[in-house]
Amino acid sequence: MRLSTFGLMVGAASLAACSPTTDRPAAAPADAVQVDTAASPQAALQPPAAAAAPAPALAQSAAPQTPASQPATPTSLSGWTGQWFGPEGLSLAIQPDGPGRVRINLKDSLDSSAQYVGNVNRDSISFERRGVTETLRRGTGSETGFSFLRSRTDCLIVRTNQEGYCRPAAAQTNTALTSWVGRWQGPEGLFLDVQPGASGDQVRLTVKDNLDSQERYTGRLDGSTIRFERRGKTETIRKGSGAETGFSSLRSRQDCVIVVAGQEGYCRPA
Repeated sequence: MRLSTFGLMVGAASLAACSPTTDRPAAAPADAVQVDTAASPQAALQPPAAAAAPAPALAQSAAPQTPASQPATPTSLSGWTGQWFGPEGLSLAIQPDGPGRVRINLKDSLDSSAQYVGNVNRDSISFERRGVTETLRRGTGSETGFSFLRSRTDCLIVRTNQEGYCRPAAAQTNTALTSWVGRWQGPEGLFLDVQPGASGDQVRLTVKDNLDSQERYTGRLDGSTIRFERRGKTETIRKGSGAETGFSSLRSRQDCVIVVAGQEGYCRPA
């Protein structure tokens, strides 16, 4: 039996209507994150990572501590120790004697000398003398009160214009002392010998002023003279001529030194 064309078309349409349809997944949004569950089945089950905890604030550094103030350091003794000279053979010597202390040998009169213990301060040295606290400080020759120390610049002052002691003048020692050094001859084998001292304008004297003995003394070049202590008396040696010695054997000499005019003098050999 021949089916009509119309019948075939109706049958095909009916079959198509009865066939089940397959659901297709909806397209994912463009910005969605795709998870490959096949590669890592558990990846989809992991909770989102917790936000990182904020870093703890840095501790404030402690302010630097100011060290406690230290006690004052005593004066350095390098410029104080040694010998200092005053007028007429007076002198002052300072030596260390333990922390903050010094020994002071002081000849402040023509008759005697004494030793004291001094305390070192920041810019002075103090000591007790005859029940009075005295203070040594740095100063100049003009503050000593003595004209022949006026040109000195390195001095110690005890009492302004009354008591002071200065370092020897090195330039004076190198020039003025030259003409004094050596042996000077007197009558009958007597003589005077002059040699440089330990420092500055200090001199060493060997004097044979009598036929029986000779003595050694420490003197000091003081301008155009040399002063020294002999048997408790301050003697002064000055330049002069043979006629001033008082000895006929020396009368013709021109280069001489006089201790006591007409009584004691010595001359260079002719």
